[in-house]
Amino acid sequence: MVMSNIKTVIEEWSVKDLEDGSSLNIIVLVCTELGNQSKPGIQVCYMGNIINFEPLAVEHGIVRLVKSMYQNIYWPIIPGRYMKISM
Repeated sequence: MVMSNIKTVIEEWSVKDLEDGSSLNIIVLVCTELGNQSKPGIQVCYMGNIINFEPLAVEHGIVRLVKSMYQNIYWPIIPGRYMKISM
């Protein structure tokens, strides 16, 4: 069974420039299928650009963040206990 991607607007706003009258429109959509795994996600659309926040991409971003945080923390071994030292 083929399921189509259903997009629903969850937020939409516009910011107007008072000098030249132009405006920036931002639309946030929730989608039923995003990415290679066709899982639900969020799209942000602005000025012809689209940013996808799909579960797999967010998961990879979190893993990279945690790895970079652990590079600045080390755990010296003291007999009978462990100490967390942040730099």
